[in-house]
Amino acid sequence: MTIYKDNCKLNKIFILLMCLGIVGIAGAFYYLPIKVWINILTANFMFLSIGLFGFFMLAVTNIVGAAFVAPYRKVLEAMTGTVPYLGLSMLVILLGSHSLYEWTHADVVMNDKILMEKASYLNLPFFSIRMVICIGLWSLMSFVLVRKYREQENFPERAERIQESLSGLSAAFMIIFAVTYSMASFDWIMSLEPHWFSTIFGVFTFSGLVVSGLATLILVLIHLQHHGYLKNMNLNHYHDLGKLLLGFTTFWAYIWFSQYLLIWYANIPEESEYYVLREHFGWSWLFWINIVLNWVIPFLVLLPRWTKRNKTVLQRTCLIILLGQWLNLYVMIAPKVMEHHGVMDPTITWIELFIALGYTGMFLFIFFKRLSQSSLVATNSPFLEEGLALEQ
Repeated sequence: MTIYKDNCKLNKIFILLMCLGIVGIAGAFYYLPIKVWINILTANFMFLSIGLFGFFMLAVTNIVGAAFVAPYRKVLEAMTGTVPYLGLSMLVILLGSHSLYEWTHADVVMNDKILMEKASYLNLPFFSIRMVICIGLWSLMSFVLVRKYREQENFPERAERIQESLSGLSAAFMIIFAVTYSMASFDWIMSLEPHWFSTIFGVFTFSGLVVSGLATLILVLIHLQHHGYLKNMNLNHYHDLGKLLLGFTTFWAYIWFSQYLLIWYANIPEESEYYVLREHFGWSWLFWINIVLNWVIPFLVLLPRWTKRNKTVLQRTCLIILLGQWLNLYVMIAPKVMEHHGVMDPTITWIELFIALGYTGMFLFIFFKRLSQSSLVATNSPFLEEGLALEQ
């Protein structure tokens, strides 16, 4: 069995990135403290979503009996294994809740009729309970799913029966995941602007989860193959993932445009203020480059067949998409929080860069540690042979 061996050089790079993140946080506390919480929320939500993508992909392929993920299932398991750690990191947001969320200020709520009506839901104790419940459920579901896979490897005579139980568990888990991820999106991001709401906000953040998760998965697979692992994977598998990436970037753009168009032509003040803020006051260039990075470039690049079978093109496209998804979250989070604090400074500085790199290092450190804990081949999987024979 091939096991990914810890690369000391890589671990040193990841630790260096985490140190840069600490420097970025310290610098933000010195220059502009509100940027600390904006960037921690942005990076935490993004990387927790990437971890949850591993869980989502495993669960949905179990439900439908899909074989295409079997050759790299262990990579998805390692992504899933990061969820408890990133969930704990997300709890740090509670320390900065007073800086991020307008509704945590009692004097503001008392002078705002809308916030008073929402106070039974938007209050810090209940918010904290919901956060702990969501993170706890995700961690538990991830643990159960990975443990079932381990049983399948250790007891080959029960592999088929375990696969059936995985399908049933995954169906139940998907319902819980859909509800909790939507709720977390509403709580952690949409409630930054408590007067504003979007009925498709949960779908929008979910589309970002899938796009950023697929991009990360492709980058990891290319890295592993470059270092001699997963030799049974071929260009058909990358073509398959490239098609999924093309499809979901377009789905992301569809939801982005649907939300924008519906709010724009309805022209209701409490809704349109969301886009008025982001299309003016210096934010407009970040707002529009967001759609370019997340859809225009990936769509044009990935449309031809050959680009989806070219690892170099895929690699560069995935890096652009991950940059775009970080920017997408930043534009959702930063403008209103800065406005609350009387700061209108949409510049991307070294602080944003260092904190994002720090969380990148933390995610990769945990991910590769998890990846090195078992074989890279999904032994005893009923779908492995079919998955390896994938053709496009």
